[in-house]
Amino acid sequence: MCYHVKQTRKDREYLESSFDADLRFESIPTYFHVNGFQRPSMMIITQEEPNIIQLGTWSVAPPQCADMPQYWKEKGGSVLNTRDDSLFTFKAAEWKTEAMLTQKCIMIVSGFYEPHKVDSTSYPYLLHRPDFEAFGLCGYYTQQETGPTFSIVNMQANDLLSKVHNAAKRMPMTIDPDEKENYFELNTEEDLKKEFATRYCIQLDHRAVDRSVLNSRIDSNTESIIQEVHHPIITEF
Repeated sequence: MCYHVKQTRKDREYLESSFDADLRFESIPTYFHVNGFQRPSMMIITQEEPNIIQLGTWSVAPPQCADMPQYWKEKGGSVLNTRDDSLFTFKAAEWKTEAMLTQKCIMIVSGFYEPHKVDSTSYPYLLHRPDFEAFGLCGYYTQQETGPTFSIVNMQANDLLSKVHNAAKRMPMTIDPDEKENYFELNTEEDLKKEFATRYCIQLDHRAVDRSVLNSRIDSNTESIIQEVHHPIITEF
């Protein structure tokens, strides 16, 4: 599951040209590491307004939810990530299925973190593009009085991510900036299921990082957290 991300790109012109969309706010949220359970404000592009980069809360809630904190508390990590194999089944609420068809979104990041498990110990890895270029994590959103809330879609991992995220063998649905329209045009259950089945992931590099990423009691939103370390217990993937 992808609960931890990095977003350090703050060049307005770069972001707008990369995603062919206009930023509609002044302060660009940046994080060396942020945990989704912090309910962070993240940059997203929505299917409804594909040429605008706006802010949304990473923790989806039903449309016009009266008590989002309570809903988030009850649902746990499922408000951050949604499994592809739960969508279009009885496991998913009807509003989630509808949102996946008509209210898709892309969260802009420059990396995400996944744990590699050895016995009972987890060792985090940062997945990123060369030079930490921005890319997208695919999901869906709902509108609230305070603005959009959203969830990321995760699917069965490809070969690389299966080795990194070796316990759950899952990965977020990723996308290159110039492919946003292709994602938004997946407007039928059949098209989306075909896309899920490809287990597509953009080309990513990986590096081991400090284990404090996985410790919520430690402030790991620091530049040092993205520095590569060596986990001696793990061989190279």
